[in-house]
Amino acid sequence: MANRRKLKKQIKQWSNTLMEDAYVEIINNPKADEKKLNSRIDELVDGRFDLLAKVSQYPRTESKEIKAHFKSVKEELAKKIDSYS
Repeated sequence: MANRRKLKKQIKQWSNTLMEDAYVEIINNPKADEKKLNSRIDELVDGRFDLLAKVSQYPRTESKEIKAHFKSVKEELAKKIDSYS
């Protein structure tokens, strides 16, 4: 179960970093589109909760299915990171 813990930490670190970047942009740039950045923060929070739920609700059957599930979660995390970067 240590891998689940590490994956959850990665998800939290990713979302925290991107949210901090958005808040810093709002604070430091008076010309920043605040509504757009706030909607991005909302999307980050929703994505964070979705990914954490997927990590917690994994299939409890064969190890192949479990590995495939976590692989898909990691791929989704990578896609989300790329889309926000």
